[in-house]
Amino acid sequence: MKLKISHILIGLIAVLSVGLLAQGVVGGTQLRAVNANSLDLSENWLPSVRELGELKYKVTRLRLVDARYVMASEAVNELDAVSESRAKTIDEVASRYETLISSAEERDLWTTFRRHWGDYLGVRSKIVAAARARDQRTSSELFQASRQPFDAALAALDRGTALNVKGGDAARLAAQAIYSRALWLTGLLCCLGLAIGLAGAAYVVGGITRPIDRLIRRMRGLTAGDVDGDVPHTDRADEIGAIAGAVESSRDNLVRTRQLEQETLLARTTAEEQRKAGMRQMADGFERAVGGIVGLVSSSATELQATAGTMTATATQTAS
Repeated sequence: MKLKISHILIGLIAVLSVGLLAQGVVGGTQLRAVNANSLDLSENWLPSVRELGELKYKVTRLRLVDARYVMASEAVNELDAVSESRAKTIDEVASRYETLISSAEERDLWTTFRRHWGDYLGVRSKIVAAARARDQRTSSELFQASRQPFDAALAALDRGTALNVKGGDAARLAAQAIYSRALWLTGLLCCLGLAIGLAGAAYVVGGITRPIDRLIRRMRGLTAGDVDGDVPHTDRADEIGAIAGAVESSRDNLVRTRQLEQETLLARTTAEEQRKAGMRQMADGFERAVGGIVGLVSSSATELQATAGTMTATATQTAS
């Protein structure tokens, strides 16, 4: 089954439409994935790193307050106010960070920090009590003893920060990979669309425009009276073939019309010649008939003249 031009053009338009739709769907899907990774990076990993860094800074500053307790160079009441303020900010940062925890591993690290931080706070309360009792030796010993849970708490925060940095890097790499894939797919779809468009243009020029132009030239030739040349593209099964068939029928009708005109002219010429031949035959017959009559009359006159001569001679003799 040969396809018609309308089917091919509809097919080309449908393919291009599907390609555009596919490009839109692919582009939308990839953009949605990039957006998801960007949001994950901006709303989870980076804020977590920021809050953990802030938390590490706050607990370090509280540790400095404990050192000031041990040095006993400032009034305990003043240090209590500073300690309370910094402990409050630690709780605020910790509360904000807890809402950002996104994995079981991160939750385990936070639990580890909470456990070591609780141990540190237990020793810290003793440091404050010794400072209030002005027992600098005991507070110094407790401060040294608090170093181990404090360092463990900081290590847990560092591991949490590394985990979030790793997650952020993974989200960034995923977004980059999605972008590269989307760019590649978009380029591929554009190339396919371009190839289909060029193929469609080539088909329109070679399969439609040029054949129609040849048929137009042939129809102009028929209008000018040229019926000898063949009509092109009569073997095609599409609309061009139908047009060529119509032109071929017109050419055949024009040929038959000319043949009829020639036959009519020939018939007229033959009839005229026959009429002339008949008239010549009639004239010859009439001439022959008149000649016969004239001859007969002449013969009769001669006979009458001879008879008259005879009668005259007889009369003369009789008179003598």
